[in-house]
Amino acid sequence: MTTTLVTGATRGVGLELSRRLAEAGHTVYLGARDLQRGREVAEPIGARTIAIDVTDGASVRAAVDHLRQRSGRLTSW
Repeated sequence: MTTTLVTGATRGVGLELSRRLAEAGHTVYLGARDLQRGREVAEPIGARTIAIDVTDGASVRAAVDHLRQRSGRLTSW
């Protein structure tokens, strides 16, 4: 299975997508600006949490670096 980062995943479509991917066996990183809120919604669906604010380039780079360290590669960017 793949490792997937879903941004804006603490509610709505992002949360539902994260839930379905996790159920299908994917490793899901639930991206959230508020890390505590991310943890609260990630845990029940079996996802992992990563801090990211897509409007902040440094935040995006930090998230990408973290995922590269965890998985060794990224398939798309």
